[in-house]
Amino acid sequence: MSQRNEEQERIEPSKRKDCSTSLYNSTLTTRSKQTKETLLLCKEIKLTETETQIMRITPFGMKEPKSCPTARIQLNVLTTGSEIIPLQANIIDYLTNELQVVETSNVLQIQNLTNYWKKPDVLIGADYFFKFISLREIKELKSGHMLVQSKVGPMIAGSGDIEKLCKNELYPKEVVYSTNANINSELEKFWKLETIGIQKSPQDDDEALKHFKRTIIKQGKRYQVCWPWKDSKQKLSNNYGLCLGRLKNLINRLQHNSNLHSYHQILMDQLHSGIIEEVPPKDEVGVIHYLPHHEVLTPSKSTTKLRIVYDASAHHKGFKSLNEVLYRGPVMLPDLVGVILRFQMMKIVITADIEKAFLQLELQNEERNCTRFLWLDDIDKELTNENIKRYRFKRVPFGIISSPFLLAATLNYHLENHGSELAWEIRKNLYVDNVIISANGTEEALYKYERTEEIFGEASMNIREFLSNDEKFNERIPECDLSQTNQEIFLGLKWNHERDIIRVALKLWIGKSLTKRTILQFIASQ
Repeated sequence: MSQRNEEQERIEPSKRKDCSTSLYNSTLTTRSKQTKETLLLCKEIKLTETETQIMRITPFGMKEPKSCPTARIQLNVLTTGSEIIPLQANIIDYLTNELQVVETSNVLQIQNLTNYWKKPDVLIGADYFFKFISLREIKELKSGHMLVQSKVGPMIAGSGDIEKLCKNELYPKEVVYSTNANINSELEKFWKLETIGIQKSPQDDDEALKHFKRTIIKQGKRYQVCWPWKDSKQKLSNNYGLCLGRLKNLINRLQHNSNLHSYHQILMDQLHSGIIEEVPPKDEVGVIHYLPHHEVLTPSKSTTKLRIVYDASAHHKGFKSLNEVLYRGPVMLPDLVGVILRFQMMKIVITADIEKAFLQLELQNEERNCTRFLWLDDIDKELTNENIKRYRFKRVPFGIISSPFLLAATLNYHLENHGSELAWEIRKNLYVDNVIISANGTEEALYKYERTEEIFGEASMNIREFLSNDEKFNERIPECDLSQTNQEIFLGLKWNHERDIIRVALKLWIGKSLTKRTILQFIASQ
């Protein structure tokens, strides 16, 4: 590393005035164990020799050391922060040949940099290297060089394209990116502090996937799956008392906001559709566990304005929750950026979603008792022990940690086994329950629409909310299958299908301090 710096290297304060305008070149290295300076510099700034000795130096690439007489001197270096660093150095006649130097007068504006060749006057070795250099403050430039912050100013180090480094037009006022491994690891640790103790091991994903492949079956047109249990499922309590207390609060809330009948109707529809069932008398098969549930209101949605969500993280003190005794399973989603890019490249694009996707997967009989929940027998009567009915899921409910994995794994399993070219295309662009299909013309789009319904129909899944940037397609499909909104939300982005425009609205960061809380709030507000 090379640095041109105003002369601040002297031991006698009385000589400071005489040397204040001199410029000297220093080189920092970890290859040399000791700090050295030239005899010429020593005479020029009139440093006092403290002792003489014979130094044995082994040059690079040589086997035998050379002996050279040297004198010991002391000098002080004044840093940019007005700190004085004392050095002990040895004087030798010749340090090395000329080195290429890049002048970095202003770290904030890396442009119009000049470079030249000059012999170093001082070689600062490993004995003082880290008194000047912090490895936390290293940034890589476009030229391939490293920008290093030191206590005597910024330095350019490493190999790279000098011409590119010094060209004004290629270098903006900010550094391109940081390659500091320590900072990266610290940031990663900063964001992971809240997950200490709950991170899964890589083997967990393998166990969940093996269990899925071993247990999935198909009864008629519907797939049946099992929960990927951990060995700790014995620590799961039945949660009955906790759910009873939550149910009381839920009913009071639903009565207050006039959603009790809507809530009840959803459950009755699910009962008649075979999504849930009453718990059979004396059925104690498998793990017995009750799930509390609550409402989620989304008035802006065109399809489901009120949803019921089940809390699989609830548990009594000293016991584990259902989510804690199940494997999460691997994330089986395609790269989101890739999906969006492919979406933009399609001539005709068709979007759709799987209706109540999670609820299309059936639980095998011995897996159902861990999804029990409580509800009123008669919603016009008060909550009493006699007015409570016990239900359980026949299908996979949303809100359990393994549900996304079971859905993704089942869809992949179904599409892989189907084997058609369209099934492969759907699988590549399938994001959770969002289906994306491409076509080159209206007739091809209509053909793929019909075939897509058939493919998912073979798994008892209904595809709905079709929408395309081709208006002829939209006009020719049944109205019951067509999305009723002009401002479709595509993977969280607003898509105007008529103009085929994706809109990304970004809010400005205004007057907030940078903390984890404010960053998360800003991201969530977008």
